[in-house]
Amino acid sequence: IHLIYITSEGNLNYSLYSNNKWAKKTLTRLDTRSNSYSGLVIKINKGNVHILYSFSNLINPKVWTIQHLIGTKGDWEKINVISFTSGKYTPTFSFDFDKFDNIHIIYTSVIENSSHIYYSFFNVANKKWNQVPKLLSEHQSTSSSPHLLVDKFDNIHALWKVGKNNDFEIKYKQL
Repeated sequence: IHLIYITSEGNLNYSLYSNNKWAKKTLTRLDTRSNSYSGLVIKINKGNVHILYSFSNLINPKVWTIQHLIGTKGDWEKINVISFTSGKYTPTFSFDFDKFDNIHIIYTSVIENSSHIYYSFFNVANKKWNQVPKLLSEHQSTSSSPHLLVDKFDNIHALWKVGKNNDFEIKYKQL
């Protein structure tokens, strides 16, 4: 069992339950007095631990950053995924892995008072996130609730919700 949590002191802890006991490690100290944190997600892929979360400074709460922590054989590395603007709601994101261990992510961002869905990826070979995200949603729509899945053939499937005339519609793209 893998568990991640943020303590009241701001410690981001990773715990692993194995052989009937818990092993705990503090990965980093987060500035919970100056920042808001959201979307804490852990996924294990081929023995590597991936933790993603988003944060925003309380002084400028519309600018968010997604961060990625990678744990490989006990060593940890922190990488900024992307920074973007958000509206009054906490932004959401979804990610998955392809067979080469690259990570694919979609997330919400607000541009000109309208929420849109963007796609980016992590290249495992050079350990870098693409810094030029691709817009998936249409400019004239308000999009939210992104979900992403990479199937066994490495097809990337993206779904999100679009608000239309006091109702919602589901949009789909294969990348």
